[in-house]
Amino acid sequence: MSVIEHELFDDLLIGNYIRTTLFNVEALYPHFTPYVAKYADNGGAKTMRELGTYFRHYFMRDPVAHALRCESAWNKDPV
Repeated sequence: MSVIEHELFDDLLIGNYIRTTLFNVEALYPHFTPYVAKYADNGGAKTMRELGTYFRHYFMRDPVAHALRCESAWNKDPV
């Protein structure tokens, strides 16, 4: 718990310094690693409101690229 309190869990997990058992989890990506490592530990977003602020911050840094990425995802041909 001290690793989580000091926000070092992602560093240990990514660096393979600890052995972690996650129950009822098939894979770490995309539902675990980005939220724990990137958004919570590094970005400081620990609530849904903070996560929204985090995403808005990066949107405002480059709104054109965000719009182009959304458009390309929207125009993908379904299989």
